Amino acid sequence: MCKKRLLMLAGIAGVICLTTLLSVAQVTSLPDTIAAKLKRLESATEKVVYLNESAYRLRTSEPALALALAHKAKTLSEDDQLLVGKTNITLAQLLLYNGETDSAELLLKESRQIFLTANDSAQLAKSYFELGTLYYYESKDSLALENFFKALPMLQAMNDLRGLAFLYNNLSNLISYMDDTEGAIDYMLKAIDLKMQLGEEALLGTSYHNLGRLYYRLDNVDLAINYFRM
Repeated sequence: MCKKRLLMLAGIAGVICLTTLLSVAQVTSLPDTIAAKLKRLESATEKVVYLNESAYRLRTSEPALALALAHKAKTLSEDDQLLVGKTNITLAQLLLYNGETDSAELLLKESRQIFLTANDSAQLAKSYFELGTLYYYESKDSLALENFFKALPMLQAMNDLRGLAFLYNNLSNLISYMDDTEGAIDYMLKAIDLKMQLGEEALLGTSYHNLGRLYYRLDNVDLAINYFRM
């Protein structure tokens, strides 16, 4: 957690990291709404998907419960390698948020191998994307770039506009730290264009701010102010 970018990622989560990990063991029963929903679902696949989605949704508001749900999904996934891979990604996202980068990396590498073997391009692209994000926050720029660029052609081939929007956004941030400001601007403009196509208005504010920051770095103050105001 000593890395600058990891601290940026963690924010408040860095403060609650130890508390979260200690309190996971204390989650002995699931909330009634989640338990009732699980009871209605018949197959293990449906239950794992629901648990993973719930875990990701609760990652900031109830991190201990989110980890408990992801671990339960992991247990239910044992007989299906594809489900194991998907659950690993969810667990890795939660662990990265809590600063547990070593454990997150191991899970993502396992997922990557599972999806390589299964020739599952969609999930493989997600594995590469998450590995790139992890390495970015650890300031391992060359590894981050390598994994982002492995995800890029897969997302393009699938025409995954949402995935590409997030990837271009992350590439812009990474390239910015590597002092390629013009390249960072190019990627951020691509991210903004895709977010506008998708109607993701709520996601544009941060992108406009980052773009303003990049133009300010190039001493284009007028354009920077314009984007800061958007």
